Amino acid sequence: MCESIITTDKIIDMALDSIQISAVEHIGSPLLVTAGPGSGKTFVIIERIKFLLKTGLKPSEILCLTFSEKAANEIKERIQEDKDIKEKIDISEMEISTYHSFCRRLLLDNTIHTGFGMKGGVIDRPMFLVWGVQNIDKFQFDEHIEIGNNASEIIEKMIDGISVFNDALITPEELEVFVQKRFQDPSLMKDVEEVEYMHLLDNLTKIYKEYVKFKKEKDVMDFDDLIVESNKLLANKEKQHALKLVQQKYKHILIDEFQDNNYAQFAVVKKLVKDGNVTAVGDADQNIYRFQGAYTEIFQDFKKEYPDHTEIILAKNWRNPKNVIAVSNQLLEQDVYREKKKIVPTKDDSQKVSVVECSSEFAQAEFIKNKIYELIKKTNCKFSDFAILSRKQLDGFNVAQILVSDGIPVKYIGRSEIHNSSMLKFCFHFLE
Repeated sequence: MCESIITTDKIIDMALDSIQISAVEHIGSPLLVTAGPGSGKTFVIIERIKFLLKTGLKPSEILCLTFSEKAANEIKERIQEDKDIKEKIDISEMEISTYHSFCRRLLLDNTIHTGFGMKGGVIDRPMFLVWGVQNIDKFQFDEHIEIGNNASEIIEKMIDGISVFNDALITPEELEVFVQKRFQDPSLMKDVEEVEYMHLLDNLTKIYKEYVKFKKEKDVMDFDDLIVESNKLLANKEKQHALKLVQQKYKHILIDEFQDNNYAQFAVVKKLVKDGNVTAVGDADQNIYRFQGAYTEIFQDFKKEYPDHTEIILAKNWRNPKNVIAVSNQLLEQDVYREKKKIVPTKDDSQKVSVVECSSEFAQAEFIKNKIYELIKKTNCKFSDFAILSRKQLDGFNVAQILVSDGIPVKYIGRSEIHNSSMLKFCFHFLE
C-alpha cells in the first residue's frame, strides 16, 4: 500500500484534542496560537469562529484577516460547507479577507474623511516601474548613481527600497530628516560604507517623495498604500470616529498565518483591537515572506503588545510520519535564534527518510526515475501517487524530461509564462 496522508477533509472530520479545544474555546484574554506544520491551524480557526458564533456574536461582528486570497477563500468555503453552519447560519456578512482587501474597503468607506477616491484604481509594480523609468532624469540622482542602460534595474531596486520603508511605516519626510541628520554628523565621514549608504538613501528619498506626489495627482494607490493609509486613518486623532466605528463593528479579530504579517499590517490590528478581542494563529518556522517585510519577531511583538495574553502551542503533527518529523526537528534546531518548539508526530511509520547525494543533475533525474519504478514494483502505487519538488525550475524541468522520455506521464508545474514576466508587463504598461 502507498503511504497514506491525512488530507484536509480528514482533518475537518477529526475530533478536537484537548489542546485544540482549549484554543477554540479560550475567552478572557488575547490569544496567540503557535502551531506547527500539520497541526490543524485552519481547522482550529474555523472551529474558533464557530465557537464565537455560539457565544452570541453575529457573523458581521467577526473579522478574519488572512495573507492571501487563496487562504481567505479556503476558510470561507470550509465554513460555508460546515455541517453546523450550512443552511443554518448566513455568514455572507462575515469579513474574511486579506489585509489589502480589508484596508481598501476601509479607505473607500471613509473617502469623505480621507479625500481618497482611488478613481485610478490600485497600480501594480510594473506601472510603478514604467513611471520611474520615464521620469528617471527628473529625480536628480547624485553621482553615486550612474544611469546608463540600467534604468529599469535602478528603479526596480528603488521600488524594493520604498516598499521596505512603507512596511515600517516610515514616510519620505521622516526618511529625509534621518538622512540629513546623519550627513550633519562629523563621525559619518570616518565610515566610507556608511557614507555611500546615506547617499543611496538620499537618492531613494528623492524618488520616494516624487512617487507619493504622482499617486496623489493621479488619485491612485499601490498595495503598500492601502496598509499605510489605513494606519494613518486609524491613528488620526481628529478622525477617531472612523476607528471607533470599526471597533464597534468587529467584536473579535482573527489573524491567519500570523508569521507572514509585516510591521504595518500588524499595526492595523493593534489599532483595531479593543479589550483584547484578538486571536493570532501562526508558525514562526514557516516564515518565508521576509522579502515582503514579514519578521520572526512578530510573535514577541504580540506578547509585548498584549502582556496578559494566553499562548497555546499546537505541537502535534497529524500529517507526517515520525521519521519525517525527526528529520525536520533536527534541521530546525540548527537555527540558534529559533524559539524551541518540538513537533510531536501522531503517525507511526517504519520507513526512513533517505538523503541521497547524486553526482550530477542527470544522475539525480535518473535516480528519481529508477526509484519510481522500484516503488511501483514493490507496492500498488500509480504514477499519479508521486510528487517531485525541486528548488529550481530547471532541476524540475530536467527531471520531467527524463521521465517523459521513458514513457512516464508527467504534469509539470513551474514553467514560467512569458506574459507574466515583469519585463513584458513593463512593455505593456509602456505601450498603454
